[in-house]
Amino acid sequence: MTVQAGSGARTVTSLELRRTGTSSIWDTNSASVYWALGAAASLDSALLNAANGTVNFAVADGGAFFLFASDTTPTPFTSGAGFTLTANFADGSVVTVTTTIP
Repeated sequence: MTVQAGSGARTVTSLELRRTGTSSIWDTNSASVYWALGAAASLDSALLNAANGTVNFAVADGGAFFLFASDTTPTPFTSGAGFTLTANFADGSVVTVTTTIP
């Protein structure tokens, strides 16, 4: 996920990833029953999640971070699958974006 340049530095406080049209959900809410969603500063760095799965980390203006969601059988990550990511920030703003796997 990339924070759009010009939007300012942000602090991420929660994340949720949902596959469109299914019950596949990953999040950073330790009280939910869903799979944990991991976040990291790079593909090979440690997760930014706390031990209970929650997040609270800064992202620079124009910065990026990577998401990690566990796979299941059958895999939800197939060509044509749609996903919605919701990110909550410390300033109270919420951003929702959608994407489709090519």
